[in-house]
Amino acid sequence: MNDQLQKALTELANKLGTSVQYLWKVLVSQAKINAITDIIMWVIVIISGVILGMLHYRFSKEKETDKYSYNSYYDNNDSAGFIMATLGIGWFIFLIICFINVPDLVSSLFNPEYWALKEIVH
Repeated sequence: MNDQLQKALTELANKLGTSVQYLWKVLVSQAKINAITDIIMWVIVIISGVILGMLHYRFSKEKETDKYSYNSYYDNNDSAGFIMATLGIGWFIFLIICFINVPDLVSSLFNPEYWALKEIVH
């Protein structure tokens, strides 16, 4: 560690009333927790995407209403399309957030010391 980082860690440790070694150990441990929360977020986004896809498939499947016509759940219910579109847009936003967090996830998994240094700098 360079002198500037050591000074920042010392000041932070003094403000918290702890030692620099303990503070560094806590920050490195926090990297693992950060990785776990990012993985949980990915799992939730993937599962919700699969569920939304299955619901969309089920709602858009055409059913035979009588001998000559077919229509889907979307055709019979005006608000269903709006609700599914809104849920799809929300899911897509969370997917983008997950992709933005990929570098943070990788660094906290494979190099927790670097992640801790990056968090201190920010």
